[in-house]
Amino acid sequence: MKRAFTSIGLALSLCMLSFLFAYGTENIPETIRIGLTFDNPSLESISLSSNAGFEFLELNGDEYEDMGCRIDFGELVVRKASKDPAQKVFLVRAGDVSEDLKSLSGGFSMLENISETFFTAYDDGWFLCAGPYSSKSEAESALKSFSDDSDGIEFALEDYTSLVVIESGGWNVLAYDCMDGEHVIKPIGENGDTSTFSYNGHNYRGGIMVKRFSGSDLTVINHLGMDEYLYGVLPWEMSKDWPLEALKAQAVAARNFAISNYAKYSHLGFNLCNTHNSQAYVGYDYEGPSCNRAVDETEGQLLMWKGNIVSAFYHANSGGFTENSENVWTAEVPYLRGVRDDFSIGGKNYSWRLEYTEDSLSSMLKKAGYDVGKSINVSIASKTPNNHVLELLIESEKPAVALLKNNMRTIFGYDRLKSTLFDVKKDNDIYCMNGSILTERVNAKGIAVLNGDGEISQTGFENCHVLGAAGEKENPQPETFIIEGKGWGHGLGMSQEGAKAMAENGYDYREILSFYYKDTSIE
Repeated sequence: MKRAFTSIGLALSLCMLSFLFAYGTENIPETIRIGLTFDNPSLESISLSSNAGFEFLELNGDEYEDMGCRIDFGELVVRKASKDPAQKVFLVRAGDVSEDLKSLSGGFSMLENISETFFTAYDDGWFLCAGPYSSKSEAESALKSFSDDSDGIEFALEDYTSLVVIESGGWNVLAYDCMDGEHVIKPIGENGDTSTFSYNGHNYRGGIMVKRFSGSDLTVINHLGMDEYLYGVLPWEMSKDWPLEALKAQAVAARNFAISNYAKYSHLGFNLCNTHNSQAYVGYDYEGPSCNRAVDETEGQLLMWKGNIVSAFYHANSGGFTENSENVWTAEVPYLRGVRDDFSIGGKNYSWRLEYTEDSLSSMLKKAGYDVGKSINVSIASKTPNNHVLELLIESEKPAVALLKNNMRTIFGYDRLKSTLFDVKKDNDIYCMNGSILTERVNAKGIAVLNGDGEISQTGFENCHVLGAAGEKENPQPETFIIEGKGWGHGLGMSQEGAKAMAENGYDYREILSFYYKDTSIE
């Protein structure tokens, strides 16, 4: 086999760690913006519902400013006025712009002789309008018609590239420029109950912001309080019926993660998304009393290292060993140090097994962009002191491919190669008697053998042949590769299964976090 290497470099690094030092406990953000829908330019509209209608509010920092705009409809559609953000649309404004929405109420009676339906728009003030029109000529024609049919009303054209329209029952209710200022569509609370809205099959606290970014049009953002967000994270990241102390450890870790990654999606107008690319967030429907209690009882608490907020990575199960950050990604982070974790042994997702034929392995690698050819062999080139695989070697008649660190999980698939804590077995492995007179399965490469000349030499190839009792050659080229592993996740920071076991054994959440994050404290 050729020994030239094609090394697959590490694409993912801890680039987000540069942000974690920007925040201290004195300036924790009170609210957060979660991207619910984005990177979908073909989305034309969204549907919202609530029990008691909505308010249209202006956002100033973390505070909502009442604009006196109440939308008394339980079902709304928010749609973009033009398919292309670069395409202008036009409104025909009737009368002047007013600072007070109430002053417009009398304006509708002055437009009774016009067949077109007028509705309310906001653009640094309130006005009545018709439209939207997709071309200037169409809007000018409408303006002329309105002027001919009315007396004493002045009409004017307003043009927009990021106009959205709120409608209910097929009628336009409100139009506004979604990229001019910060505006939130928020459900109205009813009888003191928690106000929620429904979007895309889920109920959420807080309100909705709609933006029209290039390449991500429409972008739908849930704006809500930080702890309200955590209410919707915990029951998805950790089971509701787990011990309270484990849930409290998860609450602190999730709060840390949210704050240390607060700028991750700033280019799209929000902080985190609702998937495992950030933290899984499922909104109000999945909240549970124990999870909410865990958030409330750790309110404002953060895990700190020497005065800086910890980027608290966590995973499902360590398999018995967590790992150093530089052995998973690239940056050496002082509090992300590998530890022996007996608490995770035997838990859910503790062990797993994969099996590949030569053809299936070759096909999988080819889809990932690596043509390894035939006569494949797979071996572990190096491991960390914590038993995680650092380098997986794929050899064939073509240049060898080295899969490095956590990137090998990207190639195999995160849900298949669940961790880098594994061993590789093959159907051509042989059994030898060791010094303790015990039979053990070994890899053929590198073992010492007595050759035909009576000399002891070391094998250099996997397909070493052994002469069996029947005089036949055994141990041919491997055809089946078995990967037997432990744990699920990148192995950094807290093992969730380990946290559960620690809580069941009487450890509190501070002790749990201290075990998984070296030299840290809760402040």
